[in-house]
Amino acid sequence: MASSKDILATALRQRVGDGTVYVSGDLQGRIFAELDGRLLHRLDVALAANPSPTKFNNLGGNSLWPAPEGGPFAFNYPPDGGAWYVQEGINAVPAQPLADGFGVQKTIHLVNRKGVEGEMCYRRVVTPQETPLALKYGLKGLAYRAEDSLTLREPLADFLLAAWSLEQFDLAPRTFAFGKLAHPRLHGEFYSDPAPYIDWMDGCFRFRFEANERLQVALPETASPEYVGAIVPENNLLIIRKICDYDKGMRIDIADNDQPRGPFAECDAYSVFYGPDARFFELETIAPVRQDGEGRTIGSRLVSETQFYQGAIEDLKSLLVGEFGFATALTAE
Repeated sequence: MASSKDILATALRQRVGDGTVYVSGDLQGRIFAELDGRLLHRLDVALAANPSPTKFNNLGGNSLWPAPEGGPFAFNYPPDGGAWYVQEGINAVPAQPLADGFGVQKTIHLVNRKGVEGEMCYRRVVTPQETPLALKYGLKGLAYRAEDSLTLREPLADFLLAAWSLEQFDLAPRTFAFGKLAHPRLHGEFYSDPAPYIDWMDGCFRFRFEANERLQVALPETASPEYVGAIVPENNLLIIRKICDYDKGMRIDIADNDQPRGPFAECDAYSVFYGPDARFFELETIAPVRQDGEGRTIGSRLVSETQFYQGAIEDLKSLLVGEFGFATALTAE
């Protein structure tokens, strides 16, 4: 029977802090992190060992997707009006190691819901980083920065393309997500209303994973978000995700559904997804669409950082409050 070590045996790897960062070309360019011998990301070992040749292989890790998912420019709905799907370049095509850095790249053919086709270069450059805050708070830690880019071979009209990084983790009891914004406003027009599970204080929010249905919230760039993250008490784990370089361009909604006010209404920068039936949650970062002087899409670039800390829950909460300015009261269980 395969194990996570077997699945990641061919992945690129670098030691950093108290763990290891992996970049797996065989798993379509996904990033994984291991801290103190424990894999932090979700990894569906059984599916990775025997992937489906036709269905979406949702394997976990940190994956790079083209957005938007839904709406008139969608990549997850075909031009013929068929059901949700994932195109082969994202779902199955492996990525190759970079010749000039720690990371991977590949060429992907895409078609959007309007039937416009394009070829793009998918590239991920990963930089593992030390976590001095871990030592300060008596914790173990590691971090990495990912520069993700999707670049079209030729500029295209009637085509939107945004780099969208979805980082998946196993759902565990008492887990909650959180974030901080200068202007407390979330975008929740995805599934059911998430408001009953959101608590606010001093520009910070806590998203309680207590519903029996899928929920999602997004943080629009206009709200000046600082970060999103999660605390997983069962694993004594704190996760922080932040965008490091706010690239210029046109921001869009990344929603699966057709947004009632169109694809440009909310200008998403971050998102948190929670699926009790799927048994995982996601911390997501989204980049704007880059266009040329004629309004044609040329690509998208996202630079984000993920930090992991492991140790006593009270020490993790002290770090979150002391170093990231999170509201103390929202850390109470």
